[in-house]
Amino acid sequence: MTTESTMPPKGRPYGYSPEKIRTKVPEEPGVYWLWSFGRLVRVGQSVNLRRRLLEYSDQQPNRFRFQTVRQYFARRSWALHPLTPSVKRCLDKIEHAELTWFQRKHGRLPDWNAQQKQYEPSIVERLLSTALS
Repeated sequence: MTTESTMPPKGRPYGYSPEKIRTKVPEEPGVYWLWSFGRLVRVGQSVNLRRRLLEYSDQQPNRFRFQTVRQYFARRSWALHPLTPSVKRCLDKIEHAELTWFQRKHGRLPDWNAQQKQYEPSIVERLLSTALS
């Protein structure tokens, strides 16, 4: 199984609304994807998905998808599960994989990620390889 074939999660994104987030999104760690007018604009991670997705209501995304860490690895071989000492490092690694996939496929980062220099995959990759060594 290639990494590219598993990202982002299959299925249609949910329409973005605070009510839908409160009912569908758990207060668990995971990764998320945000769309605005049909364009993927943000890939991110949080230790509390519900709280983080609600923080974007001012920017008015149209759609969202999410996966908890548990769901993320249930869709992939456990052999790929990173051996990390903390949830935060695990989330960093997952987010990095998602951003790398997106950049390879589209030749750029999602718009809202590109505005934040710390999400450049090559920088994150160097930091993670150092931290996890």
